[in-house]
Amino acid sequence: MAEAIDAQRHLTDRDRLLVRLLAEHRVLTTEQLTRVAFTSPITAQHRLARLTARGVLARFRRCLPQGSQSWRYTLGMLGVMMHAARTGHPIPRPSRITETILSLAESPRLDHLLGINDFFTRLYHDANNHRENVLVDWWPERKIAESVGEIVRPDGYGKWQGDTRSVSFFVEYDNGTETLERLIGKFEGYRNLAMADINHPILFVFSEVKRQNNFHRVASGRYRELSGLSVASTAATDYADASPAGPVWLPVAARERRRLIDLPQPAARPRAA
Repeated sequence: MAEAIDAQRHLTDRDRLLVRLLAEHRVLTTEQLTRVAFTSPITAQHRLARLTARGVLARFRRCLPQGSQSWRYTLGMLGVMMHAARTGHPIPRPSRITETILSLAESPRLDHLLGINDFFTRLYHDANNHRENVLVDWWPERKIAESVGEIVRPDGYGKWQGDTRSVSFFVEYDNGTETLERLIGKFEGYRNLAMADINHPILFVFSEVKRQNNFHRVASGRYRELSGLSVASTAATDYADASPAGPVWLPVAARERRRLIDLPQPAARPRAA
């Protein structure tokens, strides 16, 4: 406890931002943290290494047959203690913190979690570099599910502001582990949510362009399930050198891509299917 008290005296506002984001979103890579809080990769590497040495952060990566993997960062022992104290939660036992870190490092959903966090950190970076843009909200899966009574479980929720307008949206990040029929089946939950007057564009982010094309082929013929909803998609490769806020979104049954802020807004409450 004394170490945590001493460590918190040396934290900058940027360090506290990193602690808060990792508490909410669990794990971020070096590149993702750099986008959010640093202007230089070298500065980021030095500061993240120092916070790790102090126990505020913890990091892990896998040994690959060829090449190297970026560090994955999460909260370390002191970081968990400080966040718990700041939010008024009981401080977990050290063994529990270690178990959480190890479970995260070995989680089969790690790549999926990093994928959705990559999407949002790119939006965060865009907002950092363009004064007119703001990422107002960035919610993780568990917070969304709690707020809507488990009716849907999107991978993320965001609110983007730009050009004096704003758009709220749900994100479904797909890495090819579910059938297309299962993806289409998620529309029923979103329609039920829309009947309760919570109806935002649903954004599908695909890891592969071919998968995205197949999704559009199937979804375009499912008018009944889509009625009253706004659904659009992109592939992660489409914004690899750009921003997810740009003209990378293709609404279902449309021919032209649109910016995030220009996506069609769904009806307040769709008619029953």
